Amino acid sequence: MCIRDSPKGEKVLINPDFTYSGENFKTAYKFNVYAHSPMSRADIYIDANTGEVLFSNNLIHTANVPGTAITGYSGTRTITVDSTAANNFTLNQVVLGGGVNTYDMNRQTNYGIAQLFFDTDNIWNNIGLNEDQYATDAHWAAEQAYNYYLTKHNRNSIDGNGYPLNTYVHYDLNWENANWNGTRMSYGDGSGSNTPLTVLDIAAHEVTHGLTQFTANLIYERESGALNESFSDIFGNSIEKFSKPNNANWLIGEDRGAIRSMSNPRSFGDPDTKGGPGWINTNGCVPNSSNDQCGVHTNSGVQNKWYYLLTDGGSGTNGIGNSYTVNGLGYDTASQVAFRNLSVYLTRFSDHNDARYYAIRSAIDLFGPCSPEVISVTNAWYAVGVGAAYYNGVISSFEADDTSDCVTPVSYTHLRAHETVLD
Repeated sequence: MCIRDSPKGEKVLINPDFTYSGENFKTAYKFNVYAHSPMSRADIYIDANTGEVLFSNNLIHTANVPGTAITGYSGTRTITVDSTAANNFTLNQVVLGGGVNTYDMNRQTNYGIAQLFFDTDNIWNNIGLNEDQYATDAHWAAEQAYNYYLTKHNRNSIDGNGYPLNTYVHYDLNWENANWNGTRMSYGDGSGSNTPLTVLDIAAHEVTHGLTQFTANLIYERESGALNESFSDIFGNSIEKFSKPNNANWLIGEDRGAIRSMSNPRSFGDPDTKGGPGWINTNGCVPNSSNDQCGVHTNSGVQNKWYYLLTDGGSGTNGIGNSYTVNGLGYDTASQVAFRNLSVYLTRFSDHNDARYYAIRSAIDLFGPCSPEVISVTNAWYAVGVGAAYYNGVISSFEADDTSDCVTPVSYTHLRAHETVLD
């Protein structure tokens, strides 16, 4: 391993008690140490004899302040930044959880050389050939995602414990993508005339992949991968509604060029019904990059349509010929059900049947059995081809020894099978 720019130690005398009592002075090496992430700079004093850290003097003195961002996609927005010195502001803050930090990759791929963006007047209108205005889109989106999860779901960042939201823009040269790589969000600048993928709902989509990692941790292939993608669309859309209520809609990425529709997945070639037009059969499918890990983006349309119907309601005939009617519950209720399903019940290999079962369970937990919410959750899944429509009662699936009687009600206790199905 090659270590570059290692700090040089300066031999000094130091009294850790900071008094002039001579017997307490120790011989130490003073190192000036800079760390990129989490960002820090300090003089660290190491005992020359024992190697013990005697004292650390933080050299970065910061204050979080509001800034004005002229974003590329969302107009003028208020963001929180760090005031490190007079006329020097950086695109990071520690007001929210472990921090929201946005870095410039300078079109490289080595995260170790990334730098914080800075500004001299705290009006972030860095519009130019470097397209730095899109960095403020990513920063604002990460702040909004944090605020949404805390405000709507009482969750302190994606891990529930203040996980820092670190964003890296200008990743690689002509990279037409955005991702969550297990620890951070990265955004390319696009290729040709395309602009970076830092639009609000896409950026919130990537943050939500981090949430999924810390909750259900859905495997990124086949149906579990489709659910993984869908939950990112669900909450990317919900965060857009939370942050831009007058501009929100059911398209994904529309501020740059829509890539999916949650209300009409088929308009982009995605299925709105399991087993219907556009559905990719995952049975026997071997996941690889050429088949989108067996259709994780394509098949996400099924749960996306479920969420749309659960929120706004609707009626029609689905892709396998079943007529449906769903009463919409609105964003707040629908998102509570989806969030509880993801964060409490689903596991790594959950499929659409699991998602239906535990969405109904989540609705029962939140609103009670036989509630209007349970009815809508059930019927919305039926509308997308997963499970039966809601039935208010008990369906018995057994055969009794006696099939007639002269008195009602009739009670049978001797059965050839003992199974009761309750929907």
